[in-house]
Amino acid sequence: MSRRSIEEIRKEEIIHAFLKVISEKGLASASIREIANTVGCNHGILRHYFGSKEGLIKSTVDFLTDKYMSAFHEGISKYDSCIAQIEYLFQAYSFERLGIELTRSWIEIFVFSKTNPNISKVLHEFYRKIKDGFANIITKGIESGEFRSIDPDVAANMILGWLEGTLFLIVVDRDNTPYELMYRQFSEMLLKYLVKNKE
Repeated sequence: MSRRSIEEIRKEEIIHAFLKVISEKGLASASIREIANTVGCNHGILRHYFGSKEGLIKSTVDFLTDKYMSAFHEGISKYDSCIAQIEYLFQAYSFERLGIELTRSWIEIFVFSKTNPNISKVLHEFYRKIKDGFANIITKGIESGEFRSIDPDVAANMILGWLEGTLFLIVVDRDNTPYELMYRQFSEMLLKYLVKNKE
């Protein structure tokens, strides 16, 4: 495995500082200068690495995509059963795993993407990869006989929609969102829906 360059390490530090700032202040209020101050560097470095705030947002989504998809594939590779892979993904996508800072930041980026076609395109690609990952597991489960015959793409969209919606609820009303119970019950309902009845 090759060593990471100083530039790669610095970019990752800036991305983490960016997520912290937008989680606390919101994307509209997060200035390049404030992000630079948070990470402890000159704001010119940010412009050098990312060009603009939009460039930083795109790089952040790319970084999170690479990180999440790597963990996604590494995690599911530990399980032979498609049922166990789905259960693992519910744990991997849980609020405890992602945390409030990342969840708030992601929602800020999501809202921003609705008025910025470049960021919308990057987010679309991220969600396509996640949905394809879920759909591939479901397809394999159908082929192996673990899951009943359903449309894998529809099921993948249902799963992702539920997971993202739950994270949104947690950010909006954390005290009144029993997310641990919600994850457990939805996971059980989903598996009852997916798993092929033994006849």
